[in-house]
Amino acid sequence: AAQRGSVNVLSGAPYGYRYLSVKETGGEARYEIIPDEARIVVQVFEWVGVDALSIGEVRRRLHEQGIKTQKGKDWWDRTTIWGMLRNTAYTGSAGFGKTRVGERLPQLRPQRGQAEQPRKAYSTYATSSEEQTFIPVPALISKELFETVGEQLAENKRRNRQGRRGARYLLQGLLQCACCGYSFYGKPSRGGRVQGRTRRYTYY
Repeated sequence: AAQRGSVNVLSGAPYGYRYLSVKETGGEARYEIIPDEARIVVQVFEWVGVDALSIGEVRRRLHEQGIKTQKGKDWWDRTTIWGMLRNTAYTGSAGFGKTRVGERLPQLRPQRGQAEQPRKAYSTYATSSEEQTFIPVPALISKELFETVGEQLAENKRRNRQGRRGARYLLQGLLQCACCGYSFYGKPSRGGRVQGRTRRYTYY
């Protein structure tokens, strides 16, 4: 059972590693470091943990340097970078059971291009570290840098919330276009002058 659990954890090797099966190693399944990718992983962690960059800036730099994702894409998704920065495998401990299935959360509106009645009657939830199983793998960064990055991500999130400006729109994200399926967003604008004053209004 332990061996089977190890395979389940390690088979989905993150960026920076390759998975070696039991057949390939002649012993236990394990991760092998890919040097060129490992160098990028360390750089991304240092950009955030040392230089205090945002995920958006990290994404821009990766694109400028022509670094492709694990799947060969030119552009990195923000969620992919965030997932890398929160993956404990890079500190030498790969986790298994990071999510669990539970009661479906209510939706305010259907996702674009999907039916109003979802096919899946459940939602996926993140688990706590106590619920996960961890297996030793080659480390790329220190635990101290990993913790510093986590603190910086929280700080970036706090600053982003404080820096948001403009009005809030009650139906933003809830109304959908019947033609394209995209959600409406609120936007301030200015019209003609009324009694010597510029007319300001908002619309979706």
